[in-house]
Amino acid sequence: MNKKILLLAGILALGATSFAAEGTRDFLDTFKDVIAPKENITGYWNQEFTGYSDTEATDDKKMRLQNEIGLNLTDKVSVALRTRTYMDYPGKEQKGSDNFRFDMSYNNGNIADTELGLSQRVRMYREGSKAEAYSYRPNISFASYVGATSADANLEFFHVRNTGTDDVQKIAYDIDVTWNLGHGFSTEADFSGAVTTTSGVATESALDLTLLYDHNLYTSTDEATTLAFHAEAGVIPIKYNHKDNEMHSSKAMVIETETYMKLKRNWTNNFNTYGTVGVTTSDDVRTHTSNFGTQGYVALGLSYAM
Repeated sequence: MNKKILLLAGILALGATSFAAEGTRDFLDTFKDVIAPKENITGYWNQEFTGYSDTEATDDKKMRLQNEIGLNLTDKVSVALRTRTYMDYPGKEQKGSDNFRFDMSYNNGNIADTELGLSQRVRMYREGSKAEAYSYRPNISFASYVGATSADANLEFFHVRNTGTDDVQKIAYDIDVTWNLGHGFSTEADFSGAVTTTSGVATESALDLTLLYDHNLYTSTDEATTLAFHAEAGVIPIKYNHKDNEMHSSKAMVIETETYMKLKRNWTNNFNTYGTVGVTTSDDVRTHTSNFGTQGYVALGLSYAM
C-alpha cells in the first residue's frame, strides 16, 4: 500500500461531504486557502474484526467489521473515515445497524498568546437507512492550565434527520480531563449533557469518573512483540435532570468496567497486527442487580501508518 492509494481513499472520503448540509459546506469553504494537499501526506488505516459474546443471560451475540482511514492533508487539515458493518452469528438475527462516519478537522493552533488550543471538526454520520446527522464542533484544549495530561471543552451542534419524523437540532456539551497518576494509573473526569433546541428539552447532565490502569506484561527481545494489560472502572455519581430540576434524579448507581489483554506484533515500522481478548461489565451497586450484564469479546486487527 503506498501514498497514492491512501490519497485516493482520502479523495473518495472527501466526496462523501456532498451529503452535508449547506451550513457545513460554508464552513468547509474557510479551508480553501489551506486545503491543497502537501507532498508529505501522512495517514493511517486500521481494520478490526470483533466477535461479541452474549450479554450475560441474553442471547444477543454479534460480530462487527470496522475500517478506519485517516489522512493529514496539511499541517492543519485532516480527514477521517470510519465504517462499521455488523453480522449475525449463524442462526441469529440481532446484529446492529451498519453505520458510516466522516470527519474533517482543522487545527487553528493556540489562541493569541495563550496556551489554549483551538480546533474545529465537521462530522457526517449515517446509521442504516433510518437516521443521519451532521454536526459542527469547536474544541478548546486547556491541559497546561490544570496540570492535566489532556483537557478539552467543546460544544457540538447537531442537525439530525430521522426517516418518518421531523428534523431535530440539538447542542451537546462536554468537558473531559485526564490526569496521569503514575505507576500505570490514570484518571478521567467527564462532564456532559445535551439540549434539544427544536423543543427546548434538555437531557440529564452527568459527571462520569473513570480510573484506568495500563501495564506491559511482556516485550520480546527485539521489542517487536508486546503483551499489554488494561483495566478501567467508571461510575456516574452525579446526575442532574433539567426537566424536573432534580439532582441525583437516577436511583441507580451503575459501575461499568472493562478489562482486556492485547497481543501486538510490529512487522515493520509502519505495519502491525494485534489480537485482543476482553470483558465488559455493568452493575447497579445499590441493588446489585445486573443492569447491562457481562459481555466478552475477541478482536483481531491490523494497522498501517505512513
